[in-house]
Amino acid sequence: LFRSEYYELNNVEFLGHLSNETIWDHFHGLLLPSRSEGFPLVVQEAMSASRIVITTFSGGSDEVIKDGVNGFISEIDQDEFELAMERCWNAQNNWADIATEAYKTINEFLPDNPSSNILDQIEKLTFGTIDDSVNPANQFNSVNPAKLFL
Repeated sequence: LFRSEYYELNNVEFLGHLSNETIWDHFHGLLLPSRSEGFPLVVQEAMSASRIVITTFSGGSDEVIKDGVNGFISEIDQDEFELAMERCWNAQNNWADIATEAYKTINEFLPDNPSSNILDQIEKLTFGTIDDSVNPANQFNSVNPAKLFL
């Protein structure tokens, strides 16, 4: 039996695995009622795909999501989450603007090249400066590796 048949759900369709490239073609938004989590990658993916996110104040989502502006956010509480979903439904005439703002926000929040950004930060913390003319690998010869990590 399919899950929808097992649970006798007539208005739910389980699509199975979808690739990252196609998943947002099927959905207008993301519901994420998390109680505890790091900053969720799925929130970043949804916003990057210009989708509306409804989530909770867990994992730092409130650093990028401004309620009613680029998504919807609530306390970690079932009743509060239902209210966030209701606010979203009531704002359906503004969904295109909210989705556009979500896209803009996440692209301003995330660096263009996260790998390079992390390496720059490591170099700055390790050597006190970022100097593109110096090969950081050579500088490790004079650094005590035991002092690089806690």
